[in-house]
Amino acid sequence: MTSPRATQRTDILIGLQALESFTTLSLDAGLPSGDGGYSLSDTLGTPDPALDTVVDREADKPGLHALPERDQVMRGAARGPTSL
Repeated sequence: MTSPRATQRTDILIGLQALESFTTLSLDAGLPSGDGGYSLSDTLGTPDPALDTVVDREADKPGLHALPERDQVMRGAARGPTSL
């Protein structure tokens, strides 16, 4: 059985090792591989404009479900088979 002091020392060492695994890096920093002056920000994607459409459609669903059935059917006919 290990003593409380040994356990505490082990926990401290594990914590220190964990801290070493995290480092901050500027998005303007060069890539470690040295690939022709590319920075970390060059590897990031751009926002997907279709995500706004998804958010809007999901936000509209509760209100559309609250419409009377007749209006829901009319809306579905206007949009085609891809209703709600």
